Amino acid sequence: MGPLKSLDAYDVRTFNGLRTEVDANGNIWTGLNATVREVTPTSALFLGYLFNNTDGARIWVQIFYRPATEVALGTTPPDLTIPVGASGSVAWDFVHARLARRGFSLAATTTETGATGATTVTGEILYKQRG
Repeated sequence: MGPLKSLDAYDVRTFNGLRTEVDANGNIWTGLNATVREVTPTSALFLGYLFNNTDGARIWVQIFYRPATEVALGTTPPDLTIPVGASGSVAWDFVHARLARRGFSLAATTTETGATGATTVTGEILYKQRG
């Protein structure tokens, strides 16, 4: 049984141009780009994702298991990178949740560890806040 079925509830952070979502810090989530977005500043279980790439070239979603304030995009090494093909989508539900001990942030860039932002990446993150 996967983590989504074994948890009573999980959180979803949606980001797209048609549904403006404002998080607890006042950040507006309309899409991912070179702005490091903080999913949560505290410990969380990373359960899954859906990313839609609107660019005509491959992009990377950089995942950081730390608060956004501790990330310098292009300098701080990501804990995980997820490539998304040109004009493509990728989705995954983890069989075993990944623990982000000190926070959970992400950004979308044109290279795996760079700082140049993708045009717009939409989708959602599935997670369970722990702290």
